[in-house]
Amino acid sequence: VDSMQDPYYRALAESVLKDDAEIIDMFKRAPAAKSIHHAYRSGLLEHVTSITALLDFISHHYGKYLDRDLLFIGGFFHDIGKLWELSYARVTDYTTEGRLVGHLVMGVELIDKKIRALEALPGRLPGPFPEDKKLLVKHMVLSHHGQLEFGSPKRPKFLEALILHYIDDLDSKINSIRT
Repeated sequence: VDSMQDPYYRALAESVLKDDAEIIDMFKRAPAAKSIHHAYRSGLLEHVTSITALLDFISHHYGKYLDRDLLFIGGFFHDIGKLWELSYARVTDYTTEGRLVGHLVMGVELIDKKIRALEALPGRLPGPFPEDKKLLVKHMVLSHHGQLEFGSPKRPKFLEALILHYIDDLDSKINSIRT
């Protein structure tokens, strides 16, 4: 987060990953899934850390074609809704909201909520959160499964979203095989 240059993306990331003690605590404990990949305590944190390291490498390799901060915000937030999609106090299972709404929608709702809160705090942003940046962040979350048949309501429509999809898929498959 500290390496992000875009003031809007950085403020959004800070509002969740630095300022929100409840989310930070949940993030430290949450699995990334009920089964399949990173389906164990702290699995979500391990998954997000792994993919952001890969996204950082890719952003340096293809730097002039990519928005590194957009890649990072997508990496940070693509599965953030899993904090509420899954219950994991004793055994990992889906919450009622998780079954009915799902982590993609819950992630987008969190983004909207955090942006509204940032805009209400004087001096936290250089101006209103740009609509185009808000849409790009939401698209990163909504398209990260890559295909409609895998639960994405949208297929990736720009390079950063496509990269996030492939890196997320790669990391989940490697973890599944490894474990």
